[in-house]
Amino acid sequence: MVRARSIEPGGIRLHEPRAPAPKGRLEARALTVPSQDHRPPVDVRDAAYVGCSERFLRRLVFERRIPFLKVGGSKVRFMPTDLDAWLLAQRVDAVR
Repeated sequence: MVRARSIEPGGIRLHEPRAPAPKGRLEARALTVPSQDHRPPVDVRDAAYVGCSERFLRRLVFERRIPFLKVGGSKVRFMPTDLDAWLLAQRVDAVR
């Protein structure tokens, strides 16, 4: 078996491979919601509340610099919690 690699901020981490699922049974994976925020995903036009134009948000999506969801193959949506976290990550602290 080959070990899988993933690139993380601290460097490359090696993962042990998973044991194969028994034949005839499907492996069930639970989908977890990252937070208790119940706001629905928003469109690019509705995401302009972060203070950026629609064109700039689309460029960030193209460059994969902001988390997003793809719905229906081409429609881009944002989770409000992801937008809030991205916005806070852009903060620059004062020198003094």
